[in-house]
Formats: sequence, structure tokens, C-alpha cells
Amino acid sequence: MTTRIFVPPPLDSASIALGADDVVAAIAREADKRGLDIEIVRNGSRGLYWLEPMVEAETPEGRIA
Repeated sequence: MTTRIFVPPPLDSASIALGADDVVAAIAREADKRGLDIEIVRNGSRGLYWLEPMVEAETPEGRIA
């Protein structure tokens, strides 16, 4: 089963300035190292810039941040 991971997009300058691209790279490396089946979705920011980059994972109960 593929787990979807949501991270703010590369067009969101605030998220990028706060490390969103680095977070995506780290998640991808770790998933590859562990053999995990993930899909990284670059979604829109929630506007909570003090929490950026906010990462969410999709679960059967909904998304968790």
C-alpha cells in the first residue's frame, strides 16, 4: 500500500525558504533506504507559516500533520 506524504509545493516561497525541498529530499532518501512505498504530493500551504514546512501523512483516519 502506498502512503501519501504531503509537503508544500516548490512554488511556495515561504515553505521553500523554510526548507520544504530539503524535507522532501530527506523523506525520499529515508523511504528508499527502508524500502517504503510512498508518494510525495506537493500540495498547497495551509498558511500556517510558523509551522512550515508542514508535512502531512494520509492515514485511514485522515491526514495527520
